[in-house]
Amino acid sequence: MQDALRSLPKTLDETYTRIILGIPEGHREKAIRALKWVAFSLESIKLNELAEAMIIDAAADPPFDPRNRIFDKSFVFELLGPLIITKWEYRSGEPHKMIKLAHFSVKEYLESVRIRQTHAREFFMEDHKAKQDIVEESIL
Repeated sequence: MQDALRSLPKTLDETYTRIILGIPEGHREKAIRALKWVAFSLESIKLNELAEAMIIDAAADPPFDPRNRIFDKSFVFELLGPLIITKWEYRSGEPHKMIKLAHFSVKEYLESVRIRQTHAREFFMEDHKAKQDIVEESIL
């Protein structure tokens, strides 16, 4: 029991770092894109919109390849697990399942200097750069 307690994260930062490092390396680019969209979009994003945004790569040619489409939307939750939640919101009078960060502290951690001092540093995001990326990816 003592060993199990010693392995638990002591801080919220350690918890987020552990979650992020649990994301398979081959899917980290998609996870970074998804977190960027969820954390920095001006409005909440629908699950199917997020799944599409995750596969846009502005540096690739072409930036969007339909063969990379995510058909099983549960993949988003497998990848980001406890960092995101769903919430029903009404748009134009219709209910939609929207994706949000699980807590404001997730965004705060992604923007923090502290994340840059961990092995999760590739997930560091700057507000203006993330928003610029979203705009660029939106017009592709």
